Amino acid sequence: MALSPKLAVAATKAGIIQITMVGTLLIVHESSTRVYALFQTLTGHHWLTLSVLTVILFPLLVRVMYRPQRPQPVRLRPWATTFAVVTGLYVLVNLVYFLVKYLVH
Repeated sequence: MALSPKLAVAATKAGIIQITMVGTLLIVHESSTRVYALFQTLTGHHWLTLSVLTVILFPLLVRVMYRPQRPQPVRLRPWATTFAVVTGLYVLVNLVYFLVKYLVH
């Protein structure tokens, strides 16, 4: 069974939002003791909370983004390129953040 192009675009858009959210929350929860403590109390461990948020939010975002009833042409390439750029950006931002954090302290 082939993946619907509209579903592929929806999953790519959801991935872009998800990477942005997780990349940002990663820095926020490492920078803020309040957010860190909140994440710690929700599931017992801050990384587990971030993982649970990721697992729950991604399918919900795909469902929100996927609208099969709209008859319009779908182009995956621009969204795939955006996905790759956002992923690379957040990898670099987090790498720089953690290098600075642990080299300075």
